Amino acid sequence: MDTQTIVEFTSGNTDSVAKVKTDSIVEDRLINEFQKELHEYVSAHPGTILHLDLSHVHRFSCTVLSDLLQIQQELAQTRGSLRLQGIHGNVRDIMKLTGMGRMFTVEHRHAC
Repeated sequence: MDTQTIVEFTSGNTDSVAKVKTDSIVEDRLINEFQKELHEYVSAHPGTILHLDLSHVHRFSCTVLSDLLQIQQELAQTRGSLRLQGIHGNVRDIMKLTGMGRMFTVEHRHAC
């Protein structure tokens, strides 16, 4: 079965942008693909500053928050970081309700 990518990556010198192309990450298949793509990219690009653009995402599973924490920790171990962009609606509400919004750097405008 051919799997369509969930995240589109653009690499710069030290910064990378990861644009999530789906509007919902709640199905197991999408969660697993999201995890796989992010972990593979972070492993291949240690020390990057990863700007994760969630502007198209309207819903995601709480499992995704756990995955994002793992990605953040992986990047920190190599002097990189995770920065979230485009958080709105239900995604913003989930992050506020769970207190997870305080655990991430949230950018209110897109990286260049």
